[in-house]
Amino acid sequence: MFLEAIKMVFEPSKSALDKAVGMTVYARPEAYVSGLKLRVSPSTFKVIEVGADGSLAIPERWAGACKDEYKCVRREAVRYVMCKVGVPTHRAVKALERVLKLRVGYAGLKDSNAFTCQFITVKCRPEATLKCSYVLLDGAVRVSYAGVVGEMIKRGELEGNLFMVNINCKDAEVKGIRRCLDVLRRKPFPNFYGYQRFGSRRPVSHLIGEALVSGDYRKAVDRLLLPSEVGSESPKVLRARKLYARGLWREALREFPRSFAAERRVLKELIRGSSYRRALMSVGSWLIRFFIEAYQSYLFNMALSKAIAMNGGLDELISKCEVFPLPHHNVVKSDECSAYVVSVMKEHGFKPVSSALKYLKRGVRDTYTYVRSLKAKLNEDELLLNFELKPASYATVVLREILRDGLEV
Repeated sequence: MFLEAIKMVFEPSKSALDKAVGMTVYARPEAYVSGLKLRVSPSTFKVIEVGADGSLAIPERWAGACKDEYKCVRREAVRYVMCKVGVPTHRAVKALERVLKLRVGYAGLKDSNAFTCQFITVKCRPEATLKCSYVLLDGAVRVSYAGVVGEMIKRGELEGNLFMVNINCKDAEVKGIRRCLDVLRRKPFPNFYGYQRFGSRRPVSHLIGEALVSGDYRKAVDRLLLPSEVGSESPKVLRARKLYARGLWREALREFPRSFAAERRVLKELIRGSSYRRALMSVGSWLIRFFIEAYQSYLFNMALSKAIAMNGGLDELISKCEVFPLPHHNVVKSDECSAYVVSVMKEHGFKPVSSALKYLKRGVRDTYTYVRSLKAKLNEDELLLNFELKPASYATVVLREILRDGLEV
């Protein structure tokens, strides 16, 4: 009887991708609907940032606010809406900074597989002239003026994100969809870090971070450049990785597409004779931090999965633990909730070298999240969902609960 009760409130995941990123359980089995399908793409998955002031990052809302150009007066911050398709946030920001030769601020990273719009700010320089709009990276990034604000946007300064998702429901039962919508409106969901935190096509960011935390730069470089066991990549990229595995670095460099900037940068350094440490550090501190934080995210996911299973479900867990500490060398087993994180860190031999300490993120993270402002429209073959999540919560984490194998990221 006890085992049957547990199965009702959580189920183990059989997905290789889920296991690779630490999401080893489904915490809302009652939300699952067989037959729902979603392939995440710019046409099916849209993300609109909700600014700290509650405004939506929709360019049309500021249409006409800028006539021809904006002339900087002092060092004020000028706000823009940046919409992009198929481009990581950091790459889009760097491309804009190269054009403007000014610093750009943003609140959060957005999924490169989706169509996304977010607020950014540009730090003025006296007498600098800014255009009302910019088109970058062959049209993949479009930036539109949205007024002058008091100061630069900082990471985490947003109210949340609005998601607009088109799900194929041709093979799903209407009764099951209605039950799912009821669960989405009423129940909390686990606050895992989503696939894009690790690389959905090739989830290795946390593995690189693990090697960096332990100070094994050779292993970190190999994990960046070698083929991975989970995920899929184009034949051209796989050829490049296999060439690296054979020690043919120059040939691998020629094969990697230019969009694989980190791989190409590291290979160039290795060919020049740099050490593995110097080659990897050449990608920049922001990417090193990203890798190390991805490893922390993986450990958090493992701890949350373990805690859900040990408590028989998410509801029982959050009655005791609303937050977990982020995995960090200063976390000690001083309370029941921290114990889950400490246990996972011990299992993975988490002992950071001194050079990694400055990159480790501190603080706590909620163990659960709620879907907000849900709107649903059911057509003959399509379920349209609009909903909001708080900052740093992932729509794909909610969607995996209701779609399972029907979700392709």
